[in-house]
Amino acid sequence: MMLILIGSFLKAASADDVKLVASVNSDRYHRIECKIAQKIRPEDIAPNLVTPEDFTAAGYVPCKKCNPPTKSKKG
Repeated sequence: MMLILIGSFLKAASADDVKLVASVNSDRYHRIECKIAQKIRPEDIAPNLVTPEDFTAAGYVPCKKCNPPTKSKKG
């Protein structure tokens, strides 16, 4: 159920068709389908972050389990 809530919240927040998410209580960012990401409460989702570069600039590092992209794809 929480995946549905997170997924609908992040509908516009996708980078190259890879949806990413991070918690304000962590230093990692994840693919939306990551088991760790599924445990993030909607109120704890870090706002306004879309691309891997956004997450990195905000101080997040990629999750070691789901291995999200570290750079956006260029056309």
